Amino acid sequence: VIDEYKQKELAWQQELVQAADEARRANIAKSDFLSRMSHDIRTPINGIMGLLDIEELNPDSPERLRECHTRIRVCASHLLGLINDILDMSKIENGDLTLKEDSFSREEFINSINTVIKPLMNKRNLTFIFEMPESIDCIRVDRLRFSQVFFNLLSNAAKFTPTGGTVEFTAEILPEKKDQKIGLRFYIKDNGIGISEEFLPHLYDPFSQERTELGDKVKGTGLGLPIVKSLVDIMGGTIDVHSCLGKG
Repeated sequence: VIDEYKQKELAWQQELVQAADEARRANIAKSDFLSRMSHDIRTPINGIMGLLDIEELNPDSPERLRECHTRIRVCASHLLGLINDILDMSKIENGDLTLKEDSFSREEFINSINTVIKPLMNKRNLTFIFEMPESIDCIRVDRLRFSQVFFNLLSNAAKFTPTGGTVEFTAEILPEKKDQKIGLRFYIKDNGIGISEEFLPHLYDPFSQERTELGDKVKGTGLGLPIVKSLVDIMGGTIDVHSCLGKG
């Protein structure tokens, strides 16, 4: 009886230790989240406030005002992207994200990619190769979330590929069928800065970003890839990464 009591007490103590450890990790994660978000949110807001001060000091300089407006738009866009990422991540973690399946034609998908991504590639003077088999006529997916996956991946490729580089986006039909459905595989390839072998296991950790000479100059929330991974999982797909530092 005594041994049984001691075993129960020991198990209870272990549960308390585990609960305390989980609470400690949750508090650390919460503090880390608040620290990162407060910094990331303040940065574009401070930029906007500073640019507004410059405008007030130069009311008669159209060129300076135009420059300030352009930079304010960039700051506002970054802030909006940050807030959208936070909201998406919150929905995913709370299980509130629902998919709305609809028809998505090949032409509509190509137009959406070219409209959003091509300007990013042109801005950085990147060669963008985009190829999809003509036999892929129409698919049924959540159009918004399906596009969001590729917007995030391709914008990352644009950000982390030096000027003059190449980004390729191709698709192929898989030979095997599952549940009377045809599978598709998409490839995104670039010759950018790449990812180190050590960082690959942390690629989908929220807020994680590898520190590199180019990476430190690129603004980001560290939520894009975790959102991509979660969306792919929710849609029943898989995602794999092969990378080499300095080669893309």
